[in-house]
Amino acid sequence: MKSFLRRILVWKLTLLSRLVLWRRKPNIVAITGSVGKTTTKALTSRMLSERYRVRSSEGNFNTEIGVPLTIIGAKQPKRAGDWWNITVEAIGLLFNGEDYPELLVLELAADKPDDLKHLTSYIHPDIAIVTNVRNVHLEFYDSVERIAEEKSWVVKRLKPGGVAVLNHDDRRTKQMHTLAPDQTLYYGFDEASNVFVTGIKQSAHGQTATLHYRDQTGGKTETYPVKTPLLGRHQLYAIMAAFAAARVGEVDPKQALESIATVQAPPGRLRVLRGKNKLTILDDTYNASPQAVLAALETLYHFKGPHRAILGDMKELGQDSVKGHRDVGEVAGKFLDELVVVGEESNHIAEAAKTAGMKPDKIHFAGNAIEAATLINQDKKGGTVLVKASHTIGLEQSVKALLADPQDAKYLVQPEPDKA
Repeated sequence: MKSFLRRILVWKLTLLSRLVLWRRKPNIVAITGSVGKTTTKALTSRMLSERYRVRSSEGNFNTEIGVPLTIIGAKQPKRAGDWWNITVEAIGLLFNGEDYPELLVLELAADKPDDLKHLTSYIHPDIAIVTNVRNVHLEFYDSVERIAEEKSWVVKRLKPGGVAVLNHDDRRTKQMHTLAPDQTLYYGFDEASNVFVTGIKQSAHGQTATLHYRDQTGGKTETYPVKTPLLGRHQLYAIMAAFAAARVGEVDPKQALESIATVQAPPGRLRVLRGKNKLTILDDTYNASPQAVLAALETLYHFKGPHRAILGDMKELGQDSVKGHRDVGEVAGKFLDELVVVGEESNHIAEAAKTAGMKPDKIHFAGNAIEAATLINQDKKGGTVLVKASHTIGLEQSVKALLADPQDAKYLVQPEPDKA
């Protein structure tokens, strides 16, 4: 019965969204990918706001319910009667919507097959950004190739004259250029990209780099300084993708980069928080995949030691689960001073860390997030702790327990009402 009612709700929201898009005709930037969507969305929205009236998906509104709510401009309903108000609001936009956004920046998720096929049946972007294709959600897909096929719908459904912005460093994403009907801009660390960065300098306060841009004609390369409080080399991908979209939107390049100079990471995405007993917390609890955990460990390495980590299960890896967890453990074991694992699958992290040379007495097993917080930093020497796992493990509770100031809990990952 619940599934039937959800289908009715999705049908209704889809119809209302189609009508609003038909009537208001906003430009659309659609963003998808296995990891990095939310940060890319935030930066893209900020840069494009320098020239346009922009609305972007709030929080994790990236599903068949959340995306229509963004298009309509509605909040997550708290009561059954709110759905009627949303209907009235959507119909009102058909007759009175002069202040409707000029541009929508929409994050599109593909948690299961045909999610993007459905969303792009009525969302036809002017700019399609694909961040990457990784082995996440493999519990629901036959292969990584099938995930790539699903992600490619945002490129297939580009409007005439639309531009695909693709990660040049990711093989499966790069191949989507064959589906782009008109233009493609590449970004990445490969200097063959249209947008790339060099001279990266990282610190505990963020990073700086030089960004290079050349258009599709291969003309003169422009260079701009980049300064961001975002941590991790991988965050530069989001900046490059957003910059490419801003250039397509004819935003002044210097203004675009200046606009993100103070943009903080969203909750649970490598956010620095002050912990108890001289501990610095790297809160990366929003979600996890092997590639994302390895990138977070690389960031941790640049922080003051002792280096510690609370790592939990990475879900939806399917048959790649054991290998993915062991890959993380192999790297973690080479430099961590202390490790706490949470979850059955994370035992593979611990085993690989031990094999890599980590002392067994520095590896702890916790039954839950709260227990994990009690096991880390028992020597009270401080340093830096990375906290990361799939969101279902709930490691934001570990972070909450470790906070020096309980008021900082407002910066933690909050429940996802759209997926409740």
